[in-house]
Amino acid sequence: MSDSYSTEFIVDTSKAVGYILDHLGNIHHVNLKDGTAISTVKLFESFLYPFSNSDISQEGRYIATGFTDDRLRIYEMEKGSFSYVSKPQKGKIISLALDRKDPILYLSLHSGGVAIFDVEKQKLIDHPNGSGSPFVTQSLTTHPNGEIVLFANHDAITLYNFKTRQVFKKLTRKVNRIFNMAHDPNGRYLAVATDKVQLKIWDLRLNKVVDSIRAFFPCVFTSDGQSIIAMSSAIGLAQYDIETGKQTATFNTDYELIQSVAVSEDGRYLAGAGYHNVLKVWDIETRKRVADLTGHTGGILSIDFHPTKPWLVSGSLDGTSRIWDYQKKKEIQQFTDQTISIKDVAFSPDGNQLATAAWDRTILLRNTSDWQIQHKLEGHVSVINSIAYGKDGKKLISGGGNNSVSDADNAIIVWDTSTGAKLYQLNDHRSEIVKIVGDQTASCVYSASVDGAVKYTNYESCELLATYHAIGSREFLIYTPDNFYMASRKALEGIAFRLNGRLVPFEQFDLHLNRPDIVAERIGKSSAQLIRAYYYLYKKRLKKLNLEEGDLRLDYKLPNLKLESKPDIE
Repeated sequence: MSDSYSTEFIVDTSKAVGYILDHLGNIHHVNLKDGTAISTVKLFESFLYPFSNSDISQEGRYIATGFTDDRLRIYEMEKGSFSYVSKPQKGKIISLALDRKDPILYLSLHSGGVAIFDVEKQKLIDHPNGSGSPFVTQSLTTHPNGEIVLFANHDAITLYNFKTRQVFKKLTRKVNRIFNMAHDPNGRYLAVATDKVQLKIWDLRLNKVVDSIRAFFPCVFTSDGQSIIAMSSAIGLAQYDIETGKQTATFNTDYELIQSVAVSEDGRYLAGAGYHNVLKVWDIETRKRVADLTGHTGGILSIDFHPTKPWLVSGSLDGTSRIWDYQKKKEIQQFTDQTISIKDVAFSPDGNQLATAAWDRTILLRNTSDWQIQHKLEGHVSVINSIAYGKDGKKLISGGGNNSVSDADNAIIVWDTSTGAKLYQLNDHRSEIVKIVGDQTASCVYSASVDGAVKYTNYESCELLATYHAIGSREFLIYTPDNFYMASRKALEGIAFRLNGRLVPFEQFDLHLNRPDIVAERIGKSSAQLIRAYYYLYKKRLKKLNLEEGDLRLDYKLPNLKLESKPDIE
């Protein structure tokens, strides 16, 4: 097997046998006790990548896998071949699991819900959506005793009893996961899409959450900054007025869950794409679809408009990035020099360069005049989820993910786009970075993580300026690296302080660190008048407590209490 690599590995623990599917379409049976090969079976004449995980039945008879062609295949050991190949599903097979007792297979489909399949009868027996969540089930597993399947999405874990056909327990998240983010080109607003089917709208000048729109990922502002476009609960793209939060328009997506959206520089066109492999383009004014661009053989994960030409770039699960002329409705260029998946794509602000980031941990920079590669950027240790150019195009900022089969990354890397040099790396996030957007009004970027934090970083000075947290509907918290903060009233209830490894009363630090004036000044978006008002309120608090500004100190240690004698208690 030295000339091939594994794309899937399944273990039959009862027989100590491993099954390895390689990139040449072979399945290898391996004795795990001594590492010897038992047999090799040719399954495909050409490479077909497994999209979902694989699972093996309890007695080791069946292996089930969902592939990139959207077909479920069941491999039977005794036959040494596929005993079942399904018709193409309407969406990707995200995850699957075999019951531990019965010949039952559970399938999570991108088209929605969980399908229950009888392996021996080879037919669908149920299609519940017991989670009640608008999100696709990302992962599922079965209980060792059988009958129970657990399916998890981004906002809940649901326990479902196959025998009774009922949900009997649901576990919900306490922290809002972030899926996507968009920045107003005028620099006024930041929209953050969470797993609560909400767009949190931050007013960056007032430093607070001002609205929570009932919509979900992905999202993009119109070029005038007056509206935001995102997926609605009706499974279509909707346009919302940023001041009122009201829906003003809809765009027909054929009930597809769009994964990526973009708006042209002139504000005329909207583009969206997802797992239907079609790049759709709408006229924003008329709301009519003006182009359906086909050619990708896998889901489209990212798109971007060229700033001056009628071009779109798309990145796909099929491992290709493609350039389209959306006015002529044709593909004009295709790139196949990155592997696995092209997760993000971006044109430079002047349109002279194209950046494509892949899950193979590389970023390619191309000249858009002849499409030749200028630089290959390598430095992330895991998948790259997002890229963004700085406002002048001289810097590219990338955000790393946290792949379960690789080392954690969770890093921001800043690159020089003219030389390809890695300038520096920041590791301020505690979890996977899902989105990076550039601030077109400053030399800064916003980075969002699944841990619910948005960080604002100056990429010229390599300095983290502030961290944003949205809590509940409109509650919020903003804090600096040296712990100065501002927060809404209810959000203050969730703040605690730790000194020398110990929690200390909130009041001891609040007076010193609750400084909206310092936070706003560090971020640099609020008016001087508002910052003076924040400072006036701070001085007023001090005066009320009969304190001067220099009276507050934090350089002390907590006393240690020790009980010297045991009290006589009856």
